Amino acid sequence: MEDRPSPQRILQTIERDRVTLLHSVATLYRRILGTEGIESSYDLSSLRGANSTGEPIEDSVRTEWERRIGCPIWEHYGVSEAQMVIGDGPGIPKREGSVGRTWGARAAVLDGELKPLPADGIGTLAFASDYPGFFLGYLGDEERTRATLRDGWFLTSDLARMDADGYVFIMGRADDCFKSKGVLIAPREVEDAILGLGKFEEACVFPLPDAVIGNRIAAALVPRGNGTDEPIDAASLARALAGRIAPFKLPHLVRVLAELPKNANGKTQRSQVAHLVLEQMAAEPG
Repeated sequence: MEDRPSPQRILQTIERDRVTLLHSVATLYRRILGTEGIESSYDLSSLRGANSTGEPIEDSVRTEWERRIGCPIWEHYGVSEAQMVIGDGPGIPKREGSVGRTWGARAAVLDGELKPLPADGIGTLAFASDYPGFFLGYLGDEERTRATLRDGWFLTSDLARMDADGYVFIMGRADDCFKSKGVLIAPREVEDAILGLGKFEEACVFPLPDAVIGNRIAAALVPRGNGTDEPIDAASLARALAGRIAPFKLPHLVRVLAELPKNANGKTQRSQVAHLVLEQMAAEPG
Protein backbone atom coordinates (compact mmCIF):
# COMPACT_ATOMS: atom_id res chain seq x y z
CA MET A 1 0.00 0.00 0.00
CA GLU A 2 1.23 3.44 -0.90
CA ASP A 3 -1.78 5.56 -0.01
CA ARG A 4 -2.92 6.75 3.40
CA PRO A 5 -3.99 3.64 5.40
CA SER A 6 -7.66 4.47 5.85
CA PRO A 7 -9.99 1.75 7.19
CA GLN A 8 -11.50 1.31 3.71
CA ARG A 9 -8.13 0.94 1.97
CA ILE A 10 -6.90 -1.52 4.59
CA LEU A 11 -9.98 -3.71 4.22
CA GLN A 12 -9.92 -3.45 0.42
CA THR A 13 -6.31 -4.66 0.45
CA ILE A 14 -7.15 -7.60 2.75
CA GLU A 15 -9.94 -8.64 0.38
CA ARG A 16 -7.91 -8.11 -2.81
CA ASP A 17 -4.68 -9.82 -1.73
CA ARG A 18 -6.18 -12.39 0.67
CA VAL A 19 -4.09 -11.02 3.52
CA THR A 20 -3.72 -13.44 6.45
CA LEU A 21 -1.96 -11.26 9.05
CA LEU A 22 -2.50 -7.56 9.72
CA HIS A 23 -0.01 -5.37 11.61
CA SER A 24 -1.13 -1.91 12.72
CA VAL A 25 -1.80 0.38 15.68
CA ALA A 26 -4.79 0.48 18.02
CA THR A 27 -6.12 3.67 16.42
CA LEU A 28 -6.72 1.89 13.11
CA TYR A 29 -8.66 -0.95 14.77
CA ARG A 30 -10.82 1.57 16.64
CA ARG A 31 -11.48 3.49 13.41
CA ILE A 32 -12.52 0.34 11.56
CA LEU A 33 -14.92 -0.63 14.32
CA GLY A 34 -16.20 2.95 14.43
CA THR A 35 -18.02 2.39 11.13
CA GLU A 36 -21.14 0.36 11.80
CA GLY A 37 -21.44 -2.73 9.59
CA ILE A 38 -18.16 -2.09 7.75
CA GLU A 39 -17.16 -5.75 8.07
CA SER A 40 -20.08 -6.85 5.87
CA SER A 41 -18.79 -4.76 2.94
CA TYR A 42 -15.58 -6.78 2.47
CA ASP A 43 -14.53 -10.42 2.29
CA LEU A 44 -12.20 -10.73 5.29
CA SER A 45 -12.30 -14.52 5.56
CA SER A 46 -8.57 -14.86 4.80
CA LEU A 47 -7.58 -12.88 7.90
CA ARG A 48 -6.47 -15.17 10.74
CA GLY A 49 -4.96 -12.63 13.11
CA ALA A 50 -4.16 -8.97 13.71
CA ASN A 51 -1.23 -7.50 15.62
CA SER A 52 -1.34 -4.23 17.54
CA THR A 53 1.52 -2.19 18.94
CA GLY A 54 2.61 1.40 19.52
CA GLU A 55 -0.08 2.19 22.10
CA PRO A 56 -2.40 0.23 24.41
CA ILE A 57 -5.45 -1.45 22.94
CA GLU A 58 -8.47 -1.88 25.16
CA ASP A 59 -10.06 -5.24 25.97
CA SER A 60 -13.38 -3.91 24.70
CA VAL A 61 -11.81 -3.21 21.28
CA ARG A 62 -10.26 -6.67 21.11
CA THR A 63 -13.55 -8.34 22.06
CA GLU A 64 -15.57 -6.36 19.52
CA TRP A 65 -12.98 -6.98 16.80
CA GLU A 66 -13.10 -10.75 17.31
CA ARG A 67 -16.90 -10.73 17.34
CA ARG A 68 -17.28 -8.60 14.20
CA ILE A 69 -14.18 -9.43 12.14
CA GLY A 70 -13.79 -13.04 13.26
CA CYS A 71 -10.12 -13.21 14.26
CA PRO A 72 -8.08 -12.26 17.35
CA ILE A 73 -5.94 -9.18 17.93
CA TRP A 74 -2.58 -9.92 19.57
CA GLU A 75 -1.09 -7.01 21.50
CA HIS A 76 2.65 -6.36 21.69
CA TYR A 77 4.78 -4.11 23.87
CA GLY A 78 8.17 -2.94 22.72
CA VAL A 79 10.88 -0.39 23.40
CA SER A 80 13.13 1.23 20.82
CA GLU A 81 16.17 -0.12 22.69
CA ALA A 82 15.15 -3.75 22.10
CA GLN A 83 12.04 -3.82 19.88
CA MET A 84 9.35 -6.30 20.97
CA VAL A 85 9.84 -7.77 24.44
CA ILE A 86 6.29 -8.59 25.65
CA GLY A 87 3.29 -9.84 23.76
CA ASP A 88 0.35 -12.10 23.09
CA GLY A 89 0.19 -14.76 20.42
CA PRO A 90 -1.54 -17.95 19.36
CA GLY A 91 0.45 -19.94 21.92
CA ILE A 92 -0.10 -17.56 24.84
CA PRO A 93 -3.53 -17.73 26.49
CA LYS A 94 -5.04 -14.26 26.73
CA ARG A 95 -5.35 -12.68 30.16
CA GLU A 96 -7.74 -9.73 30.23
CA GLY A 97 -6.02 -6.39 30.75
CA SER A 98 -2.54 -7.78 30.12
CA VAL A 99 -0.15 -7.14 27.22
CA GLY A 100 1.11 -10.70 27.54
CA ARG A 101 4.33 -12.25 28.77
CA THR A 102 7.98 -11.57 27.98
CA TRP A 103 9.82 -13.03 25.00
CA GLY A 104 13.34 -13.86 26.16
CA ALA A 105 14.03 -10.68 28.13
CA ARG A 106 13.45 -11.08 31.87
CA ALA A 107 10.98 -8.51 33.18
CA ALA A 108 10.46 -7.17 36.69
CA VAL A 109 8.50 -4.43 38.39
CA LEU A 110 10.79 -2.37 40.63
CA ASP A 111 10.27 -0.07 43.58
CA GLY A 112 12.03 3.26 44.11
CA GLU A 113 15.19 1.48 45.28
CA LEU A 114 15.24 -0.73 42.17
CA LYS A 115 14.21 -3.82 44.11
CA PRO A 116 11.71 -6.24 42.51
CA LEU A 117 8.21 -5.93 43.94
CA PRO A 118 6.06 -8.96 44.79
CA ALA A 119 3.35 -10.11 42.37
CA ASP A 120 0.79 -7.39 41.53
CA GLY A 121 2.85 -4.59 43.10
CA ILE A 122 2.81 -1.39 41.00
CA GLY A 123 6.15 0.15 40.11
CA THR A 124 8.60 0.82 37.26
CA LEU A 125 8.70 -1.78 34.49
CA ALA A 126 12.27 -2.96 33.91
CA PHE A 127 14.14 -5.64 32.01
CA ALA A 128 17.38 -7.43 32.84
CA SER A 129 20.03 -5.58 30.86
CA ASP A 130 21.99 -8.74 30.01
CA TYR A 131 19.38 -9.69 27.40
CA PRO A 132 21.38 -10.00 24.11
CA GLY A 133 18.72 -8.12 22.17
CA PHE A 134 19.23 -4.89 24.09
CA PHE A 135 21.15 -1.85 22.91
CA LEU A 136 24.59 -1.01 24.31
CA GLY A 137 23.85 2.63 25.08
CA TYR A 138 22.68 5.96 23.67
CA LEU A 139 25.17 7.30 21.15
CA GLY A 140 26.92 10.38 22.53
CA ASP A 141 24.73 10.51 25.65
CA GLU A 142 26.49 8.74 28.51
CA GLU A 143 24.40 10.53 31.14
CA ARG A 144 21.16 9.16 29.73
CA THR A 145 22.71 5.72 29.34
CA ARG A 146 23.74 5.68 33.02
CA ALA A 147 20.26 6.83 34.08
CA THR A 148 18.54 4.10 32.07
CA LEU A 149 20.90 1.16 32.63
CA ARG A 150 21.19 0.80 36.40
CA ASP A 151 22.02 -2.07 38.75
CA GLY A 152 21.68 -4.63 35.98
CA TRP A 153 18.31 -3.31 34.78
CA PHE A 154 17.03 -1.38 31.80
CA LEU A 155 14.46 1.04 33.23
CA THR A 156 11.43 1.99 31.13
CA SER A 157 9.21 5.03 31.67
CA ASP A 158 6.16 2.86 32.26
CA LEU A 159 4.33 1.93 35.43
CA ALA A 160 3.19 -1.67 35.51
CA ARG A 161 2.29 -4.66 37.60
CA MET A 162 3.10 -8.30 36.93
CA ASP A 163 1.05 -11.20 38.24
CA ALA A 164 2.34 -14.48 39.64
CA ASP A 165 2.25 -16.10 36.18
CA GLY A 166 4.41 -13.43 34.56
CA TYR A 167 1.65 -11.56 32.73
CA VAL A 168 2.43 -7.83 32.54
CA PHE A 169 -0.22 -5.13 32.98
CA ILE A 170 0.80 -1.65 31.81
CA MET A 171 -0.65 1.06 34.05
CA GLY A 172 0.57 3.95 31.89
CA ARG A 173 3.63 6.11 31.46
CA ALA A 174 4.87 7.52 34.73
CA ASP A 175 4.94 11.04 33.28
CA ASP A 176 1.32 10.70 32.04
CA CYS A 177 -0.05 10.01 35.53
CA PHE A 178 -1.11 12.99 37.63
CA LYS A 179 -2.85 13.83 40.88
CA SER A 180 -6.32 15.28 41.28
CA LYS A 181 -7.54 16.06 44.79
CA GLY A 182 -4.44 14.25 46.03
CA VAL A 183 -5.31 10.98 44.27
CA LEU A 184 -3.08 9.52 41.54
CA ILE A 185 -4.94 9.29 38.23
CA ALA A 186 -3.75 6.82 35.56
CA PRO A 187 -5.15 8.11 32.23
CA ARG A 188 -5.20 4.67 30.63
CA GLU A 189 -7.65 3.32 33.23
CA VAL A 190 -10.10 6.14 32.53
CA GLU A 191 -9.63 5.87 28.75
CA ASP A 192 -10.31 2.12 28.87
CA ALA A 193 -13.56 2.74 30.70
CA ILE A 194 -14.65 5.40 28.20
CA LEU A 195 -13.84 3.28 25.14
CA GLY A 196 -15.59 0.34 26.76
CA LEU A 197 -18.87 2.22 26.31
CA GLY A 198 -18.67 1.49 22.58
CA LYS A 199 -19.62 5.06 21.65
CA PHE A 200 -16.20 6.59 21.01
CA GLU A 201 -13.49 5.92 18.47
CA GLU A 202 -10.75 7.54 20.56
CA ALA A 203 -10.25 8.97 24.03
CA CYS A 204 -7.43 10.93 25.61
CA VAL A 205 -7.37 11.84 29.31
CA PHE A 206 -5.00 14.53 30.59
CA PRO A 207 -4.64 17.06 33.43
CA LEU A 208 -5.68 20.70 33.44
CA PRO A 209 -3.96 22.63 36.26
CA ASP A 210 -6.34 23.85 38.94
CA ALA A 211 -5.42 26.04 41.91
CA VAL A 212 -7.89 24.31 44.24
CA ILE A 213 -7.63 20.57 43.46
CA GLY A 214 -4.22 20.46 41.78
CA ASN A 215 -5.51 19.21 38.44
CA ARG A 216 -8.88 18.80 36.83
CA ILE A 217 -9.37 15.57 34.91
CA ALA A 218 -10.00 16.39 31.25
CA ALA A 219 -11.04 14.07 28.43
CA ALA A 220 -10.93 14.67 24.68
CA LEU A 221 -13.21 12.30 22.77
CA VAL A 222 -13.72 11.35 19.14
CA PRO A 223 -17.24 9.89 18.66
CA ARG A 224 -17.73 6.87 16.44
CA GLY A 225 -18.70 7.49 12.83
CA ASN A 226 -22.39 6.79 13.37
CA GLY A 227 -22.42 9.58 15.98
CA THR A 228 -24.87 10.06 18.81
CA ASP A 229 -27.89 12.26 19.39
CA GLU A 230 -27.06 12.66 23.08
CA PRO A 231 -25.03 15.64 24.29
CA ILE A 232 -21.43 14.77 25.11
CA ASP A 233 -20.34 16.58 28.25
CA ALA A 234 -19.00 15.77 31.69
CA ALA A 235 -22.47 15.10 33.12
CA SER A 236 -23.57 12.69 30.37
CA LEU A 237 -20.22 10.89 30.46
CA ALA A 238 -20.45 10.53 34.24
CA ARG A 239 -23.88 8.93 33.90
CA ALA A 240 -22.59 6.51 31.27
CA LEU A 241 -19.54 5.58 33.35
CA ALA A 242 -21.44 5.06 36.60
CA GLY A 243 -20.29 1.79 38.13
CA ARG A 244 -17.40 1.38 35.68
CA ILE A 245 -14.81 3.52 37.48
CA ALA A 246 -14.61 5.21 40.86
CA PRO A 247 -16.49 8.55 41.04
CA PHE A 248 -13.30 10.47 41.88
CA LYS A 249 -11.79 9.37 38.54
CA LEU A 250 -14.60 10.79 36.41
CA PRO A 251 -13.54 13.62 34.04
CA HIS A 252 -14.44 17.13 35.16
CA LEU A 253 -14.17 18.49 31.63
CA VAL A 254 -15.10 16.81 28.34
CA ARG A 255 -14.44 18.11 24.85
CA VAL A 256 -15.21 16.58 21.44
CA LEU A 257 -12.56 16.68 18.71
CA ALA A 258 -12.70 15.52 15.09
CA GLU A 259 -9.43 13.62 15.57
CA LEU A 260 -6.57 13.35 18.04
CA PRO A 261 -3.07 14.47 17.00
CA LYS A 262 -0.58 11.61 16.65
CA ASN A 263 3.10 11.12 15.94
CA ALA A 264 4.54 9.19 12.99
CA ASN A 265 4.10 5.90 14.87
CA GLY A 266 0.40 6.48 15.45
CA LYS A 267 0.69 7.34 19.14
CA THR A 268 -1.65 9.99 20.49
CA GLN A 269 0.24 13.12 21.53
CA ARG A 270 -1.24 13.96 24.91
CA SER A 271 0.39 17.39 25.19
CA GLN A 272 -0.92 18.44 21.77
CA VAL A 273 -4.40 17.24 22.70
CA ALA A 274 -4.28 19.40 25.82
CA HIS A 275 -3.14 22.37 23.73
CA LEU A 276 -6.04 21.93 21.29
CA VAL A 277 -8.56 21.73 24.12
CA LEU A 278 -7.16 24.86 25.78
CA GLU A 279 -7.38 26.68 22.45
CA GLN A 280 -10.98 25.52 22.06
CA MET A 281 -11.85 26.73 25.53
CA ALA A 282 -10.19 30.10 24.96
CA ALA A 283 -12.28 30.64 21.83
CA GLU A 284 -15.56 30.00 23.62
CA PRO A 285 -17.57 33.08 24.57
CA GLY A 286 -17.44 34.10 28.23
